[in-house]
Amino acid sequence: MSFMKYDRNFDDLVERFEQRIYETAKGDWRLKLLREDLAPFYRPEPPLTVWDTGCGLAQISLELASKGHRTTLCDLSGKMLARARQQFGD
Repeated sequence: MSFMKYDRNFDDLVERFEQRIYETAKGDWRLKLLREDLAPFYRPEPPLTVWDTGCGLAQISLELASKGHRTTLCDLSGKMLARARQQFGD
């Protein structure tokens, strides 16, 4: 029996993720818990080099970059990466 998992491209679900996950209380809690878990990494010196695989809309990478860390974002979904670029541009 094989337990190999395959990544999924979420191009067709970007808007749904934004509206039904990230713009809801569930999304707020998800990001809050991630921020708590990653808090020790927000302030180290020298700056970290972070590779965010499956970056989605890049909320966490954006916060790390705003603290001076070098971030590289990767996602199978081109639409997610486009939204991430937009976030960084804003």
